[in-house]
Amino acid sequence: KQWYQRRVREVRTGLSVYPPELQTEILADEKITLNPGIPFQDQPPSSQFFSDVQMMTEGSTMHVTADIENIDFGRCRAFQKVHHKTVTVTNHTKGRVTAIWNDNPDSVFTVLPIECDIQPYKSASFRVNFHPRNPNQFYGANLECTTFYKSMRDAQLVNEETSCLSWSQSVYC
Repeated sequence: KQWYQRRVREVRTGLSVYPPELQTEILADEKITLNPGIPFQDQPPSSQFFSDVQMMTEGSTMHVTADIENIDFGRCRAFQKVHHKTVTVTNHTKGRVTAIWNDNPDSVFTVLPIECDIQPYKSASFRVNFHPRNPNQFYGANLECTTFYKSMRDAQLVNEETSCLSWSQSVYC
């Protein structure tokens, strides 16, 4: 519970937009404190959860976003042809992140590139390919992109005090 409460405080203070290597410096310089407002132990658990959801959707910028949530390839007449659309993922943090798409080789939907580093405040475009195998069929899939700070790619490099959760974006085709 303490770990969760610390992560929520990092989001509320804005510390979570900094990569772990900068969080250590910021906390050491005491530029940001992790103790704003009412202590968590004095709040009911449900209010902590719902205020977190409200805060993430209304009160702050999301760390990583995808420009679209749904892709409609429409009616594809040539079932042997590969159709494609573009999804753009934007990094709203102050650190480099790595975006990795789930990869299912048996799916009619694929994303290229599967993995990409995105610089702070920059975007990367991914090509979603649709290759229907049979005519007159309906196809659908939920494509998921997991994004995390580049400095957290190896567990040996992660400091427990400044570790950050990954983010997930879903695109339904």
